[in-house]
Amino acid sequence: MSFGRVLALIGLIAFWGLALAQPDLPGLYYDEAADAAPAVQLLAGKPVEPARDVSLDLFGRRLPVMVMDYVGAVSTYLYIPWFGLLGVGVLQLRILPIAGGMVTLALAAVLGRRWLGSVPGGLGVLLGAIHPSFVFWTRQGVHVSSLLGLLAMASLLSLDTWLKTGRLRWAYLTALLFGLGLSVKLLFLWWGPVLGLYLWVRAGPKADQAIGGLLMPGRLAICLLGVLIGAWMPVYYNLRSGGTLEVVAANLWRTSYGVENWRVIENLATAFDHLLALVRGDHFWFLGGRFGNPAYPPVLVGSLGVALAGGLVLGWRDGSWRLLGEPRNI
Repeated sequence: MSFGRVLALIGLIAFWGLALAQPDLPGLYYDEAADAAPAVQLLAGKPVEPARDVSLDLFGRRLPVMVMDYVGAVSTYLYIPWFGLLGVGVLQLRILPIAGGMVTLALAAVLGRRWLGSVPGGLGVLLGAIHPSFVFWTRQGVHVSSLLGLLAMASLLSLDTWLKTGRLRWAYLTALLFGLGLSVKLLFLWWGPVLGLYLWVRAGPKADQAIGGLLMPGRLAICLLGVLIGAWMPVYYNLRSGGTLEVVAANLWRTSYGVENWRVIENLATAFDHLLALVRGDHFWFLGGRFGNPAYPPVLVGSLGVALAGGLVLGWRDGSWRLLGEPRNI
């Protein structure tokens, strides 16, 4: 086993240990209960009150489609077999997103190895695995965010595999994963431009060829079908109620939190402050205090700077270098 793989394995073990430390603390967060409660009710044979009364009526049961206007019931259905097998409890509830975090880190190891090599990829997994924000956002707080991280990494890896191999099934899988992310939470819509930018940067001079190939009518139709299949929950929900569209329209200029969307510069500054809190790891005030590490932001900026400089040098010396080189086949 290479040293990079050893680093990645250490990261996975460290994350598992950190995420499972005192798993019953703190108590259930609202978003955890919102996803889990319908699963418990369905297992107990009790009726579930679906959002806006939109459900699938199968086998005499009303199955929820969305938990909220912008959050699908994907996590709810993942919990049903999990709770049925292990029982219902805080530990059982949190093991599922922790396992998802393990998969996310494993996928990141594969992608990092493709970009930079085995050792940098393994080191990146290790650093991510012990970061407070990744640990706590994965184990409790916002389950849909944990699942979105998994789908984001999976779709990025799938897209990269298509660029590497030229096999269209990976492009179709990317479309399906993107649609599934929309079913988890509509916020995943913002990941679409990221995938497009990655395609353009990674494909390099062949970007026009890659995008043009996907825009062929038959291939485009399959991609759109994949997105629709993955996003069937919000699609069905809005065909029945228009709930998501209603919420978007009501919050288009001013949100329910008082944010005025047209103040782009001010909102970007606020988003940057939130990003710093995420990087420092001090967002989790509800755990009893702020315990962020102020060294994280400058270390991150410095690391990105070194990586970019090294990438430019290596790309200049060797056009086949992983990150800046052209993909093999499209």
